Amino acid sequence: MKTLDKKTLKNINGGRNVAENIGYAIGKGADGVKSFVRGVAEALK
Repeated sequence: MKTLDKKTLKNINGGRNVAENIGYAIGKGADGVKSFVRGVAEALK
């Protein structure tokens, strides 16, 4: 299996989708971290 370089990814997903998916995943991760921190803060009150 060859490694996926940027050009290959662009050919597979049209490039833009990859960036959107990564951005979305990062956004969801950040939301998860925020709610986790809020939960911990609530528990420590």
